[in-house]
Amino acid sequence: MTTIVLAHWYDGRPPGSELDVDDDQLRRLRRDGRVAAVVEQPPAEPPAAAAAPLEEPAAEEPEAVSLEETLPAKVGRRRR
Repeated sequence: MTTIVLAHWYDGRPPGSELDVDDDQLRRLRRDGRVAAVVEQPPAEPPAAAAAPLEEPAAEEPEAVSLEETLPAKVGRRRR
């Protein structure tokens, strides 16, 4: 079964309410424009690979850069 959110009144239920429907009902309700959204059902058990956090390799520290290297060269105004 699929859970949907209603866009319009259906079977005495107001818009915005969630409703469990089978594939045939879903097809008819979509045809009539009464489905606002299909609610995704989370899987019952998460896969083992997704449950274990991945270890990231240690990031290398950047080399120390002096302040003089990062600043642009001084540009003065030209005299006339």
